[in-house]
Amino acid sequence: MQRLSMIIGIIFFTSQLFGQFGLNGGYNFNDANNWKITNGDNVNDVIHDFYGNGLSFGLDYWFRLPNHRVEFTPEINYQSNQSNYFYDPLNFDLNSTMISLFANTNFYIFDFKGDCNCPTFSKRGPELQKGFFVRISPGISYFNNKLDSEGAYVHNQAFTFNIGAGAGIDFGVSDLLTITPVAMLRHYPAIDWKDISTIDVGIKEWDYPKDETTLTQIYLGLRIGMRFDYQ
Repeated sequence: MQRLSMIIGIIFFTSQLFGQFGLNGGYNFNDANNWKITNGDNVNDVIHDFYGNGLSFGLDYWFRLPNHRVEFTPEINYQSNQSNYFYDPLNFDLNSTMISLFANTNFYIFDFKGDCNCPTFSKRGPELQKGFFVRISPGISYFNNKLDSEGAYVHNQAFTFNIGAGAGIDFGVSDLLTITPVAMLRHYPAIDWKDISTIDVGIKEWDYPKDETTLTQIYLGLRIGMRFDYQ
């Protein structure tokens, strides 16, 4: 938490100096393929998913290339999800949080040589042409997972790299305010949750979680961009 507070403080101080920042929030649809209890006869029959869906919130800082519309919004992001599973005599409670740094890079492919260094609202041309972008977003994430039950307590912390891609479109409300819906697909190639594989409710026909998994994530969200520096 001290590291998170320091990073947020730096970003906030920078945004006060230059006034070009954004807030975003959205919902994540998660698929951690190895953190599940499945029916051994049919792996598509999921008895319980230990890493469910959840909300996320982010803070970013905006800047761009001077002569082409390649724009950058490096972001600190917080995600959380919880799930519960009861199978007599065990009751599993999962609490998972993720803190990430995303290097968002937006390419305005229909307006690559944009007319000015200004918000979308001030740009000339159709909304789709001036506002649509595709995004590439490498990142690094810190996981803090806790699984508690009457028979076991499994706590794990881990760092992992990830890569995301998606698209969005800017809608200018004014010279100072832009609203941007965004859709992203993000992949985490390897996340280790030590000892989650010890989870077992005693049914031999079921397949239980493994310590390491990949995570595929679909994100649907909304960004509010503010540029107090614009004249």
